Order: sequence, then structure tokens, then C-alpha cells
Amino acid sequence: MKWLRDFRSHGESFPNVCYHRSKLEKYPLFLENNPDFRDRLNIYAREHLQELSTELLYNYVIDVLLPELLKQRQEEENNNNLTVEDILKENGLRTFTVRTMNDWMHKLKYKYSAKTKTYYVDGHENPDTVAYRKQYCTKYIRDELRCFRWFQHV
Repeated sequence: MKWLRDFRSHGESFPNVCYHRSKLEKYPLFLENNPDFRDRLNIYAREHLQELSTELLYNYVIDVLLPELLKQRQEEENNNNLTVEDILKENGLRTFTVRTMNDWMHKLKYKYSAKTKTYYVDGHENPDTVAYRKQYCTKYIRDELRCFRWFQHV
């Protein structure tokens, strides 16, 4: 009955369901404001999938990405007094922690799961399958003569 209340409360039109999904798809402010940073983080994560962990990405961000972003921003603004903390504050972060990196990984659609092997065989050309198919088609055509048919009389 909740859908009926929603339907009636929106003037007899369906509510915008996609709004809720669009909120889930947004990146954190830091990654939203720095798309090159986000892209480089994704590239590094994909290159190191075998040993990927929150700590690995955290160290990469601290040691490589943040210093490069700081240098780039200092050159853009001609301000050598700009610090990493200032950049973090501009983007809504007080500190950058392993927990922050873990949240970013979830937003970037990385998840931890055990590696499972999957195996699919398309056996439509196996000799056994081809022989059975010929047998089945012959039997079907023979038995089709005994099946009822619906006709439309004009």
C-alpha cells in the first residue's frame, strides 16, 4: 500500500525512483573535484589487483598522489604556502585515514570477495549432442503428424 500512498501524494503520478539511485552513484567530494586523481587511483588499483588492499592504496595516495596534487595546485595558484591539509579541507576532509580510503574503495565499486573459478562449456557441437539432436528432430517430425493443430476458419 506504500506505493499507493506515494502515487496519491505526488498528484496521481509516480514518484521519481531514479533519484535514490542517483544519490548512491555520487563519488565523495574529493574524488568528484579531482577526476584526474580518481582516474589515476583507479588505474593503480587495476594494475595491482593481485595484492590490492586498503593499505596499499592508502600508501599510494599519501606517498604519490597527494604530493603530486599539492605540487600541481601550488603551481596553479602560485602559492607555495599551500599544504596537503588545506587541499583536504577544501574538499571536506579533516584528515585522510585508512578508513577514508576504505570508503573511497567502496564508492569506486571495489569489494573484497574470495576468488571463485567459473567454468562454462558450450557443448552444442559435441558429437554426442549433434547425434542426439538428429535423433530428436527425426522423432519430433514423425510425432508432429499426430499432434493437434489449431486453425482459424475464415
